Amino acid sequence: MGRVASLSEFARKGANARHAENRACKADVFAWCDMNMKKQKSMDSATAEIVRLRLVPISFRTVREWVTEWKKLRATGTP
Repeated sequence: MGRVASLSEFARKGANARHAENRACKADVFAWCDMNMKKQKSMDSATAEIVRLRLVPISFRTVREWVTEWKKLRATGTP
């Protein structure tokens, strides 16, 4: 059992390291949305602005998904 637990812990740490940059980029997009979303006419215009500013090195489609997630979280009152 000890070996299996250590392998899954090792895998978990590897996944966390592998996705750390992506999670940081998503946090940057959420922070930008918190400060700037009211100035935007639509989620697409917000996404285009984030991509134009090169806030994160992520594709338009992924940033758009994050903006949608941000909006849904804020609609439910989740910070």
